[in-house]
Amino acid sequence: MAENRRIFVVVPAYNEASALRTTLDPLLARGYSVVVVDDGSSDGTFSIAAGLPLHALRHAVNLGQGAALETGTIHALDRGAEVVVHFDADGQHAVEDVDALVSPILGGEADVVFGSRFLRAADRERVPRLK
Repeated sequence: MAENRRIFVVVPAYNEASALRTTLDPLLARGYSVVVVDDGSSDGTFSIAAGLPLHALRHAVNLGQGAALETGTIHALDRGAEVVVHFDADGQHAVEDVDALVSPILGGEADVVFGSRFLRAADRERVPRLK
C-alpha cells in the first residue's frame, strides 16, 4: 500500500456532494494519493473533500472538466507523482480497475494507458444513460 502513495488519482468534481464520499473512500482505503479539484461547486463538494486526508483544491468559478483535470495533474506532478490517474467523482469508475490500469506503466511496458468504459458490457451498464 505504501507503493500506492506514488499513484495520484485526480478527481474533478462539480456539484458531486451526494456521491463524493462513496467515490473517495475506496481510493483512500487503497492508499492512493488523491487530488480533488472542486470546479466551482455550490453544493458543499469542497467541504466534503477538505475534511478528508487528501489534496483539496478549488476553482472559484466553474472552468470545466478539462481545466479541473489540468489543475489536479499539475498539482500531482508538483508533488512527485509517478503515475497520474483521472477518475470521475460520480462513482461511475471502479476503484478495482486502477491497479490494472497503472500496471503496464509501473512495469515499464507503457508510458500512457487509456481505459474505456465501453469495451465490456458490465462497464457500459455502470455509465449513466445521460453521459
